[in-house]
Amino acid sequence: NQVQTVRDDALRFRIYTEQGGNGSLPLGFAALLVTGTEQLLKAAACTVLRPRLHHPRLALTEALQLIEKTKFGQTETGSFILKVSCPIHALDTQGTIHFDEKSLPFVRQVTLTLKRGIEQLIGAIENDTLDRWIEELKKTETPLVSSNLCEAVTQFHDEGLDNALDLFIDWSTLEPVDQKDCLKKPLRIQRDYFGRIEEVRRELRPVSDHTTDTFIGTVERLCGEMGEDGQRSGEVILALLLREGETTQARVTLSAEDYEKADRAHMTEGAYVEVTGKLQQGRQPRTMTALSRFELLLPKAAAA
Repeated sequence: NQVQTVRDDALRFRIYTEQGGNGSLPLGFAALLVTGTEQLLKAAACTVLRPRLHHPRLALTEALQLIEKTKFGQTETGSFILKVSCPIHALDTQGTIHFDEKSLPFVRQVTLTLKRGIEQLIGAIENDTLDRWIEELKKTETPLVSSNLCEAVTQFHDEGLDNALDLFIDWSTLEPVDQKDCLKKPLRIQRDYFGRIEEVRRELRPVSDHTTDTFIGTVERLCGEMGEDGQRSGEVILALLLREGETTQARVTLSAEDYEKADRAHMTEGAYVEVTGKLQQGRQPRTMTALSRFELLLPKAAAA
């Protein structure tokens, strides 16, 4: 609607495939698109507030408030376009990044940071200057690209579809936009860029020792196979709650005994699992290794 166009900065993410698809997206990938969009906005907001190469938590108050104010738009006919928008004056706060434009509203600061950061990333890949750009990024006090932003971008790629991503930005007319930020065509992340962006994410994130930890979660998908003994075992996809309050999908390989617990959790409303292991970094579903414990947590009614 016209009023919303005037008041909001809007982002449109188009999933592009050479084949054009069959009029559908895998449901799991569609869910990751929403998660990736939220993470992308929170990463940009945290960068505006506290620029750094890696944000240990995307839980700053203003970042969470931005998500609360952001609206999910109608999809567009004939294409896979996810649209979100936020009123440009939704939050009365200021970031710490310096912009040539003075007194920009916080929402515009976030949108500009996201746009310019992704533009830098694409430019470094296309100009084959990624290594030099990463080194320069590590030296600057106000990096526009964080490991969190890179991780969010990789959520927009599905290996089965092997898709590219187009990002369109519709600027609110309540604030002027510098000519260099007015996109004549969308920012395109080609299908083969996503692997390079994952490399950047690893470079920007502090080295983790992947210490063993315990997580609570739900069973999202059972992918095991029947063995010669007539029992199922193998891969299971979990949705785990992280200490930061966020959730992440994780892939774990289970024995027949633990797979039976996972199957029961999957079939029981309100059931959870408690799992102990090493959760590796990377795009979702992340891999869990060194599994030492897998327990079924049933609701009281089911356990009785």
